Amino acid sequence: MKKRLLLIILFIAVLLGTGKAQFFYQIGPDDYQTIDESQYVVTYETTYVENPKEPTKNSKDRIVLEIGKNLSRCYNMKMYVNDSTTAAWVARGRDGGPTLESGPFNADVYKNAKKGEVTVVQRTPIRGPILKYSDFMIKATDWVMKDGSKQILGYVCKKASCTYRGRTWTAWYALDIPIPDGPWKLCGLPGLILQADDDKGHFSFACIGIEKGKQPIKMLDKIYYQESSRSDAVRIIRLYYADLFGYLAMLSPGTTIQAMTSKGKKANIDDTDKYTTPYNPIELE
Repeated sequence: MKKRLLLIILFIAVLLGTGKAQFFYQIGPDDYQTIDESQYVVTYETTYVENPKEPTKNSKDRIVLEIGKNLSRCYNMKMYVNDSTTAAWVARGRDGGPTLESGPFNADVYKNAKKGEVTVVQRTPIRGPILKYSDFMIKATDWVMKDGSKQILGYVCKKASCTYRGRTWTAWYALDIPIPDGPWKLCGLPGLILQADDDKGHFSFACIGIEKGKQPIKMLDKIYYQESSRSDAVRIIRLYYADLFGYLAMLSPGTTIQAMTSKGKKANIDDTDKYTTPYNPIELE
């Protein structure tokens, strides 16, 4: 109990000092199982707005899409590097690894076009549970074809739009790469999606590289995650952003929380308005 309480105090110090969620996991590349083999590896630069009240302030991530014969995996490169660093630290005798800051892409998204299924392995802040859940897949009939074309990385791309989970997306896809896939959960067009933007200007995916080559497509070993539902995953993540101390109480029920700021001052946990974090999820509904 004392150790758990100390960890909570330390987490609060970090959180109150940065205002961003932190992810603490002792997971490395060896904790994954191979489930397919890639034929293409596509890299996207992702730009997103974390605070909808400050739409001109952007953050960036690098997203990797591995496309195999049976399914694809889309993941955050920052998360992969964090896991690799953690494994190296633990191998040298250190307890844990570096923290991973919050963002909308701290999850692995697996798309199985043959079964019409999307599987998400979602991480939650502060050593919260890792949740695996299923979602529906965007179909070809969900897209509306639009006039216009442009070149991206030398490929002539066509234009289409769809509304998914509360956001309207405009996508540019390459017919010369006849793979109905794309970044994150976007898919279902007759060619690989090389660019996608939401209509609010809050999220953008831009392809910066396409490679052919075989490498293992992996999924986290089942001992690390728990089966869940999308609604439960959304509820847990929203709780963190809306009520930090309520989230901590959920993680460790029955534990007394004593919080200190990063400057060593005692934090008033009853003043919950101070400990909310701006929340701009990629899925609005």
